[in-house]
This record gives sequence, C-alpha cells and structure tokens, in this order.
Amino acid sequence: MRILLVFKLFTPHKGGIESLLYNVAKGLGEQGHQVTVLTNRKPHATEDTPLFEHAGRNVQVIRLPTLWLPKNVDATPCLSKVFSTISRQDVIHVFGSLHSSLFLIALIFGKMRRKHIVWQPIYYFGAASSYGRSFSTFLGNKRKMASIKFYLKFCSAILALTDEEKAFFRSINSMQAYSIGEAVEMPPNVPFGEVHEVLRRFNLSAGKYVLSVGRVTWYKGHDLLIRAWKNIEEKYPDVKLVVVGRDWGYKSKLTLLTRQNRLDSVVFLGEVQSCDLNALYEGSLVVALTTRSEAFHRIALEAWSHKKPIVALDLGAATKHILPSNGVLVQKEDEAEVEAAIVKLLSDPEGAASLGKNGYETFRENYTLTVYARRLTNIYRQIVKMQTQVSGQEFP
Repeated sequence: MRILLVFKLFTPHKGGIESLLYNVAKGLGEQGHQVTVLTNRKPHATEDTPLFEHAGRNVQVIRLPTLWLPKNVDATPCLSKVFSTISRQDVIHVFGSLHSSLFLIALIFGKMRRKHIVWQPIYYFGAASSYGRSFSTFLGNKRKMASIKFYLKFCSAILALTDEEKAFFRSINSMQAYSIGEAVEMPPNVPFGEVHEVLRRFNLSAGKYVLSVGRVTWYKGHDLLIRAWKNIEEKYPDVKLVVVGRDWGYKSKLTLLTRQNRLDSVVFLGEVQSCDLNALYEGSLVVALTTRSEAFHRIALEAWSHKKPIVALDLGAATKHILPSNGVLVQKEDEAEVEAAIVKLLSDPEGAASLGKNGYETFRENYTLTVYARRLTNIYRQIVKMQTQVSGQEFP
C-alpha cells in the first residue's frame, strides 16, 4: 500500500508528534508499505532518509521549499509537487492540529483526488485531564470547534490516541473513528559494560538514580518532582534524580528551586543521544515523569520497553494504560503523594522490578512498532474496503 504521512514540520526525535510520525513511518516501512513523509523545509535542513535505513527503501522524506511567514505560518509555492505526490498515494495520513497551509492543502488535494484521508489530530480539548492550568485555551473553543468541523468534512476516518478522544470526535461527526494509542521502538540490547561506561561519563551508578525524561518546561512537572525530592534525598542520600531533556526555557527556574531546597542529588543532563538514553534507562531504578498534561503518556512506554516501572500523575484518558500492575499513578498534584509513590518503589526493589516486567509485557503486546503498524494497516484496509465496495476497485 502507498501511504503518505503529512505534518507541518517533521523534525525527527524532537518528541511529541514528530516522534510518533517517525515511529509510524518506520513501522509501516518495515511492514513492506511504500511510505512517503511530506513536510516543509526549514533553512539548512539535513537529509532525513537515512533515519529510516532499517525500513529498507520503503520510506522517503519529501521536504518542500517553504516561505515562513510571521507567527510561524508556512506557505509552500510547490503546489504541483504536492498534488502529484498525493495523486500517487492510496491513503493520506495527516498528523496534528496546528494551523498549517500544508495540512489544509493536503486535505483539499486529497479530497479532489478522492483519496482516503485519515486524520490523527493528537490533542484536542476534552481529550485529556490536566493539572494547574487550562490547556483548553491552547486550542480555543468556538473558533477551534468550527475548524474541527471543517477539517472533518475532508476525512474518511479519525485516529484517536484514547477512547475518550475517539468519543469526543464521534460526538461531533458520526464518521469512523479508531482508538490506537502510540508506539515506541523496541530498544537495542545494551551490554552492561556499555551501560557502565555511559553512566561513568555522567558520574552515575547503576541502580542509584530515578530517571525523568522529557522536555524541560512547566507542564512536564519537573518542579513537582524536585519539591518531592527534598524528603527523598534525606531518606536515600545515595540515590540521585536525573533529568534528561532539552531546555525549553525552564531549566533556570528548576535550578533555582534545587538551590532553594538545598538539594545535592538532582542532576540535569540536557538532551542526550539515543544510545546514551537507552543506557540511562537501563541503569535506572524507576522512571518518574509527573507531567501535568499529555494526549498520551508515551514515556511510560519507553520505561516499560526497558522493564522499568513508571510513576506519573493520573491524567485520566492519557494515563489509562498505566495500571497498578505496571506502575504507580499519583491521584493529585501534590509533592507528598509523589514522594510516597517514589519511596514505595525505592523501598521495595523486588516489587519495582515486578512492575517493570509487567510493563514490558504490556509494551510488547500492545505498543511496539510492529504491533502498531499492523493495527494501522488493518484500519487502512477497512477504510479502503468500506469506501470502494460500490465501485469494486481493488487495492493492494
């Protein structure tokens, strides 16, 4: 099957939608589909295709020359290129909900060419719980709802991350909608010697730290972890809190908070290479990310892929895959409860290991790239079959 994946600006491994798109492209390519990623180009962009080398020659990236207008609005003059690319596809899979001319052009041209259009919006108000601040303002209300209704007119189906998000879209339009979650790569086996070398470089010891992975910004909740860490440090002075992720302008506040609480065991590593991140996961005791809002808690999947338990805030739909058998959900944004959750695992290494093993089984059965790609393929085929029964046209 020929599948086109469309997103405003694909930056591999940046996180969020970009990570999901990368995983989808790689998984589908490895299943033998012909996958094209259509996205905009920024100045000095690098070639992306080698990123998909494990998928053979089944994945290509087309970056369109783009005029970037104020407020990061994209405008591509290459309409004929977009039209011809769309014309060659069986399924158009568009990602995201940010205003983008490429997003809208793909919908319009796809409809003109009578293509099967699948929209994976990723985040909409009402789809997940959040703490502390209103994220509905991110998407607006009446104006955004009007945009949703307009976009849905072009689509054959919706791919939602959760059952609640699926219900949200079905309440607007009775079209086909599927709850599909997310997926992450199966990590490579990292020899203990390599893990030890990476940890030595970061002045860490295996089994002596709690790992928190995510961009350093307010909503990821690192401040809550740091406030909870004060008492944890007193109880476990030889255990560190290791924060990994790109600084989005919030690290200075976290550093100040660390100094104010006189903490000596909080370490900020910034953004690290994927090979180092795998080693950091392998050497950790527990993975904790008390993010305040997510469409889907993907870091739980990464933790489980390394057989580590997860500690997270209960975000409703976004954390429904985290169960008492594979992690610990904190019911409210309270440092005392976060502290209790982490201490519970630190004080019971065997219990923590059991949660991690259960999490791995959950990941292996539901969230690997192979499982996700097969699930997507079945959905694509269902959509194609439903919409071509009258004509009797056959698709690969």
